[in-house]
Amino acid sequence: MKLTCQKELFSLDPAVHYINCAYMAPLLKTVETAGVEGLLSKRNPQTIDKSSFFDMLPKLRQSIAQLIHAADPNQIAIVAAASYGLSTAAQNIPCSAGQNVIVVKDEFPSNYYVWERLCKEKGMNLITISPDENAADRSTNWNEKIIAAINNETAIVAIENTHWMDGTLFNLAAISERLQEVNGYFIIDGTQSVGMLDIDVTDLKIDALVCSGYKWLLGPYSIGMAYYSERLLNGKPIEENWINRTRSDQFASLTDYSHEYRPGAIKYDVGETSNFILVPMFLAAVNQLLDWGVKNMHDYVTELSQPMIDTFREHGLVDKNEKGFSSHLFSVQMPHGFNVEALSATFAANNVFTSVRGTGLRISPNIYNTKEDLDLLQGLILESLKQ
Repeated sequence: MKLTCQKELFSLDPAVHYINCAYMAPLLKTVETAGVEGLLSKRNPQTIDKSSFFDMLPKLRQSIAQLIHAADPNQIAIVAAASYGLSTAAQNIPCSAGQNVIVVKDEFPSNYYVWERLCKEKGMNLITISPDENAADRSTNWNEKIIAAINNETAIVAIENTHWMDGTLFNLAAISERLQEVNGYFIIDGTQSVGMLDIDVTDLKIDALVCSGYKWLLGPYSIGMAYYSERLLNGKPIEENWINRTRSDQFASLTDYSHEYRPGAIKYDVGETSNFILVPMFLAAVNQLLDWGVKNMHDYVTELSQPMIDTFREHGLVDKNEKGFSSHLFSVQMPHGFNVEALSATFAANNVFTSVRGTGLRISPNIYNTKEDLDLLQGLILESLKQ
C-alpha cells in the first residue's frame, strides 16, 4: 500500500511547517478524542468499573507486540518513560565488577545515566565509543568501532537504533551477532525509531527494547513501552504496586496479599498503569501505525525527503553514506562557524520548526509532512549559505 500525506488526520495549523517529530509528535485526531473521552469519564467515576482497570491493557500489549514482532504480548510492559524501562533492565541483568558496559558518544541522558549508575554500584567499566569524525565513512566507522570494543568482559551494549542527535543508524544485526558470541545483553532505546523503522526484537535477539510513546509512536507524553526477552522475565520490578500481583482483579480480597507476580513482563508495569486517559490514547496511536504499516510510512517519508537529502549531500551538508542514516531523522551540518541558532530564528519567522542538536540542524519529517514543507526548509537553508 502506497501512502499519501495524512496531514488531515492531525490538527496541525495549516500555516505551520512542523518537521520536528524527533522532538515531539503532534496528536492524531483519533488519539486526541480517545484522551478527551478518558478525561470525561473521570467526571462520573461510577462509570469506571473494575473492568476499566484491566480490559484495555492486553489490547495495548498485543498491538505493541505486533508492531515490534514480539512472540508474546506478555513480554511487553507499560512504562512511564524510557528511563523506567531502562532502569528495570539494569536492575535485572546479572553482572559483576570488572565487566564493561558499552554506550556511544552523546547518548541520550536517560540511556547514559542508568548505565553510569550501574557501573559505579557494581565496579564495572563504562566504555563510550565515539566515531572518527575524519573517517571517509563516519557511520560505518562508528559501527565497526562498537563491534571491535565487544569482548569477553562485555556485559551490556546499550545503544539506540537511530542516534537521537544526528540520525546515525547503528547496525543492530551485526552488533547483536558479535554480542551473542560473548553472551552479552543487548539493550535498545527505540524512542527515535520504533514507529518509523521496522524492528524485529526476536530476529535481532534484543534483550530489552524501550520507547517513549510521544515521538514516533504518535502517542501522548508520560507513557511508553518496554519489551523484555525471556532471560529478563524472571527478575524483580523496580517498584511494588498492587496491580502487578496475581488476583489484583479481585477487589474484595486485595488484602489477601499475593506473593506472586502477574506473568511475564507485566510485573514490570509502572504503578497506576491502567491510566484511563493515556492508555486509550496510546492504543489508538499504535493501532493507527499498524493500519498504515511502518514500511509504508517509511517509504512515504523517504520519497519526500530524498530529493532534499541529495541536494544537501551535493553541498556537503549531510553524511556521504546514503545508508548511514534514515530519511526520517538526519542532521544537516552547516559550515564551521555558521550561526545555526540564527538560522533557527529564521525558520521560526517562517513557521518552520526543526531542532538544533549539537552542531547541526536535526530534520525529522513524518507522514503529515508535505513537499511544500520540505521545499521551504531546503530553500531557507540554501539561501542562508549565500549570506
